Amino acid sequence: MVFVMSGITAWWEGLSSLQQVFVAMATPATVILFLQTILLLFGMGHGNSAEFESDTSGLGDSDAPDGHALEFHDHDASGHEDFSGLRIFTLRGIIALLAIGGWTGAVVAGGTGSASLSIISALIAGIAALILVALFFKGILSLQENGNTQIKTAVGKTAEVYLRVPANRSGTGKVNVLLGSQLVEAEALTDSDKDIFPHEQVSITAVEERILIVKRKSILTTNKEENS
Repeated sequence: MVFVMSGITAWWEGLSSLQQVFVAMATPATVILFLQTILLLFGMGHGNSAEFESDTSGLGDSDAPDGHALEFHDHDASGHEDFSGLRIFTLRGIIALLAIGGWTGAVVAGGTGSASLSIISALIAGIAALILVALFFKGILSLQENGNTQIKTAVGKTAEVYLRVPANRSGTGKVNVLLGSQLVEAEALTDSDKDIFPHEQVSITAVEERILIVKRKSILTTNKEENS
């Protein structure tokens, strides 16, 4: 540990003052960006966990996670919109700007020693990162919106139970339903006072937060399942 710390100290002291400014700006932003990415990959933005932020499109700010679908939500740092509806100045975007811009500035400063060139390079790289983050999350939210629209078309359709759906909404099960030409597996709840078992046919009566509300189609099938 002492060897590592001494190595970091020697590296830091070997940087120019301008490089130190860029590194000091980029390091905490990089750590935050890394942690956000890890949490995103593991879906930790759900429910009561830390929310992700991405006001990156005009699709609205209804990104608050419902606990069943990965959704993203960013607090707009400025409220200004540009680039055909993209929200550029978001918290996540600014973090990316500081991280990418800072490291770019440090590298250019170390290679050229020119303060003006380093600052210009840092600004260009940072702004590019800002826009790329906005485009990325606009795409994410667009896909999410399409998914929400598609699942709503399930109302009135017949589905087959894949995993038991507990009675009285005491837990979620899973059903398979054909939406368009695609067989979709979705979570399901029932208001029935009896469990609905695998392979039973159910009707989809509503969709609540991407969860299908179902009811048993055949009493005869139910009795057969219970007697078996």
